[in-house]
Amino acid sequence: MKEISVDLDNLSTPHKNETDRSRKLRDANETGKSKKPKRRKVILIIAAILLISTLIFAGLRWKRLRDAITGFGEGGSIVSTCTNILDPVCWTEAFRPQLKQHEGFTNMLIVGLDTRDSGRGAALQNTDTIIVARLNHETGQTMMISIPRDFYVSFKIGDKGPFSMKITSVSATGENRDDVENGMDLLQQVAEEIIGQPIQYRTVIKLGAVEEAVNTFDGVDIEIDEAFAAKYPNDEPSAENPAQWLRYEFEEGLNHLDGERALVYARFRKVYSGDSSLASDFSRGRRQQEVISALKEKALSEDLNVKQKAEKYWEILQNLSKNVETDATFEDILAAISLIEKINSDSISIVLDPNFGGIGKLIYHPPTDETIGYIIRPRDLTYGDIQDEIVKIWEYGNLYNEQAHLVVSNRTGLSYPTDHLALELKNDDAPLGAVTYLTHTKTETTGVRIYDFSEGKYPETIKFLKEFFETDNSFDDPETYEIEQTNYGEDIMIVVGPEEASE
Repeated sequence: MKEISVDLDNLSTPHKNETDRSRKLRDANETGKSKKPKRRKVILIIAAILLISTLIFAGLRWKRLRDAITGFGEGGSIVSTCTNILDPVCWTEAFRPQLKQHEGFTNMLIVGLDTRDSGRGAALQNTDTIIVARLNHETGQTMMISIPRDFYVSFKIGDKGPFSMKITSVSATGENRDDVENGMDLLQQVAEEIIGQPIQYRTVIKLGAVEEAVNTFDGVDIEIDEAFAAKYPNDEPSAENPAQWLRYEFEEGLNHLDGERALVYARFRKVYSGDSSLASDFSRGRRQQEVISALKEKALSEDLNVKQKAEKYWEILQNLSKNVETDATFEDILAAISLIEKINSDSISIVLDPNFGGIGKLIYHPPTDETIGYIIRPRDLTYGDIQDEIVKIWEYGNLYNEQAHLVVSNRTGLSYPTDHLALELKNDDAPLGAVTYLTHTKTETTGVRIYDFSEGKYPETIKFLKEFFETDNSFDDPETYEIEQTNYGEDIMIVVGPEEASE
């Protein structure tokens, strides 16, 4: 039998008798084999840490939301729990969403995007509407500033430029440049330069959202001064209705509009009949604001408590998600919902057209250049004058909204002295509507008397005039005093009679 011997000392070192060279090769071999498993192990550890961190963060976030709406008694026992995070009643100091703001104002850029089929196999991406919506947190007053598509702007991109174009082209310009991440970012930059304030939020709305939102509230009510027929493109021609243009009739007075008609009212740019000025881009901007204001008024006037409104509006936002893109977070939306009861339902409406701040004073229409077409542009290229006018309007918000046409009738029998109070009216900072000065036959009635032809339509203007002229002589029945409206069709007449004789 062959004897088998076992060297116990070599059990753990089977390569004891190998050469130095072979040992080095073996060690190198084994080291190479172990590198991949170690690297894989490191990656797995990092992934595990990231996963655990994510779960911890999510857990803490949920705990924060839950604890923020949970009431605790002595010893930490739960005594009450609010389960509806949409209900502001449930919020505590630990969880109370706040809107971003700057110097007491929150600003949002609202862009209406036309995404209809262009007829060339691609969807349009036109910035159909550009509005800056502003909220004054101290007063609850809101303001909408419409920037017409033909507003001509100059801006820089980094250290390049300036570039000049209609504001409607800014977003598309940004999209086509490698040094701009997002075309809407560039549009927001330009809008911030115009209003002189940072914009905290941006919302892009496709046309379908307007129609859907109006229908959600069972339509909106719009007051129309004079009947007209709008000419609107037929986006979906068919065998039954192949016409290129559709006709929509709008009656004088209160019109209840469903989603389709509200969208047409906000967007049309041609008319079959009625006031031709309705076809202007400026009229379009005002009509868009009217629809937005009517929607806001409908929402705020609903007989629901804050919790019910919050739940309804959140549901609406979710339903509109396919047609609305916003950078507002869930908590931002909660913060906005919580302010529903504080917001003034009467928005200040501004359109940056040549009438803004006085005809041609701040914004004007230069001779049309064939290469760029019709444009309007600011006289102050830094936009400082526009920004100053907006500050003034905040102070006299409701007065600006009325824009009553005034006639000042000189019945003193003399020319006004240069320092007469009536002449100061047109130089006052208050943003009144048009003021026309006329001279009529001398009256025996002394002092200043205010006659309202509007049947009470302009209460803020009447209030301002009474304070300005320091008089209580205001009358809403001019015919009783044989005061007739002039051919100017004024809303209010201020009759300036001889001064009272001094004793």
